[in-house]
Amino acid sequence: PRPDMKRLHGPQCGSDLPQDFPPGHLLRLGPNGAGPTEGFLDGDGMIHCVGLQPGKPSTYSATYVNTEGRQREALMGKTYAGTLGAAPQGLPLLQSLAKNAINLKTLQCQKDTCNTGIGE
Repeated sequence: PRPDMKRLHGPQCGSDLPQDFPPGHLLRLGPNGAGPTEGFLDGDGMIHCVGLQPGKPSTYSATYVNTEGRQREALMGKTYAGTLGAAPQGLPLLQSLAKNAINLKTLQCQKDTCNTGIGE
């Protein structure tokens, strides 16, 4: 685990896992952190991990995927304007794309979790 990952113990359940339940982890990759004026796909990608092992407390950890868009935001001290949430309106989408290109000095003017992936 990375040092900046949070480790939490989940709430106690009213029952235990069966003893023959295979231990393991459930990974989920998806959007997280979109603002109120953005679409849910405008948030950064986050890896959620739930650990299950019979006889032990379940664990949960989560971390953002450090994508090029997230790195650019940190470097520039600015954030991408939401684009996918504005898509149905048309003109606000174009305005966000232009704003991102100018403010973040890049032709990659859209950032979304659809471009996030896990690999080794």
